Amino acid sequence: MRFKSKIHKTIYKAGFLLVLNFVLMLTFATPLTKMNEGTFTSFNTENNARIIQQNTTNILFSFVEAFWGQNPIVEYDFSTLNSLTVILSYYSGDVVLNINATLDLKNHGYDATDNDSIVEFSVPFDVYPDTQFSLLFTSITLYEGQTGMDFLPLNLTYSFDNTTYTWNTTIPMTFSKSLLANVEIEYFNETLTLNTVEVKYVIINNGSIPIRRLQFQLFSVTGIVTVFGSSLVKRDLLLPKENWTISYNVSVIQPVESVELTTFLDFYDQFNRYTNITAQFGYFVDLNLVKSLVLVQRFFSPIDIYRGDKSVQLSVTIGNNGNDTINDINATLELPDGFIPSFPGSINASVGTMAPGTVSALTFFFDVLDNVEEDAIHTLYLNITADNGTFITEFEIPLYIAEKADFSVVSFTTSPSPIHPGDRSVKIVVEFRNRGKLAENVRVKILNTFFSGAIVTFTTNVDKNAVVQALFEVDISTRAPTGIVRIDLEFR
Repeated sequence: MRFKSKIHKTIYKAGFLLVLNFVLMLTFATPLTKMNEGTFTSFNTENNARIIQQNTTNILFSFVEAFWGQNPIVEYDFSTLNSLTVILSYYSGDVVLNINATLDLKNHGYDATDNDSIVEFSVPFDVYPDTQFSLLFTSITLYEGQTGMDFLPLNLTYSFDNTTYTWNTTIPMTFSKSLLANVEIEYFNETLTLNTVEVKYVIINNGSIPIRRLQFQLFSVTGIVTVFGSSLVKRDLLLPKENWTISYNVSVIQPVESVELTTFLDFYDQFNRYTNITAQFGYFVDLNLVKSLVLVQRFFSPIDIYRGDKSVQLSVTIGNNGNDTINDINATLELPDGFIPSFPGSINASVGTMAPGTVSALTFFFDVLDNVEEDAIHTLYLNITADNGTFITEFEIPLYIAEKADFSVVSFTTSPSPIHPGDRSVKIVVEFRNRGKLAENVRVKILNTFFSGAIVTFTTNVDKNAVVQALFEVDISTRAPTGIVRIDLEFR
């Protein structure tokens, strides 16, 4: 594998669309207003100068409008058959018969399906003065032709008084190739090391329409390359000519000379057409760095972490992916605001010595304060020093603090009311509200030594801000004191 430049860029492209924009008018007619590119707008030429057929009948024809039966913007498949309708006006003279129209498509951005450059249409009725009639040209296939202005020849033959006449004009038209869903992927930093380095990819929308629901993923190479953090990233929208830069921290675990990384990109365009691109990018590996540590894995216990949680456990595994021994390794977990050590020394660990190719497990404990931001990602830093402070490295560890359900009692009623010591089958209705996130299969329990029987009940899922009821049927102990009794509720 050879690389000639310091910055190596590989470009991957996804399909294009030929969009044809038409302006239909008569030769010598009044100039028309410029049409918007990418759309076809019909127009009326009633106020334009009329072309007079130079023959004894003094018959007058004029264009009214023209339009495609299928929109070329949507129909990007060149095998799709299209139809073109041209509407003409017949202004004066006598009844004309046997009108036959031809379009010469040769070298004009189209082709007929039978490879004949001429398409024809015969009007199936006689045409009277002061009427309009249509010419319907079918079985036209688009192909990638020239761009810019061109003129499409239109020829009309008709009969009058047993004599055949002709009328010719050209249709000025502009058409251009529009690159829809044209995506390029560029990559930078073609050298990896045995330390953690950043690799960068740039997604470029070179097309003329937005693309949506983008997903990009970088795949690690098992046993050779580690990708830190989530390798799958998403974006809702990428506008035309807009760039999307994606960065990853990666590390080569084994001392190899070169490695190839694979990326996968998929997206939808505004017509909900799906595209995916798989690409490979080659990298050199710099083996001169002798001392190197890599974060092999990390996980939290419990998996779901909330405000107020105590003694949350973080377990990490580090590996020596260099080619020299690292001594006197000490690790400190740096906590952001809202987190504190669970006990003295709970965020410090010592490993000692690690030979090349070995791994070591580290464990830390911390508490989550009640004021920490919920439904948010917080970053912890694992700082490592070794070899009397001459070797220093740091790893970022993201932690998601989930939003939990937050219950409050709205009302508490009993039947009968009041209740007395020794009462049986007392019905209790607890109405409560969830002020937090959605809670599933909520369990409610009455905590009081003088209540027995059905003191536990389950409800269905409780949405945020929803108010629901929990129903109990309990017996009251004969030893229950009279007066006001405290009753605790447990929600799980």
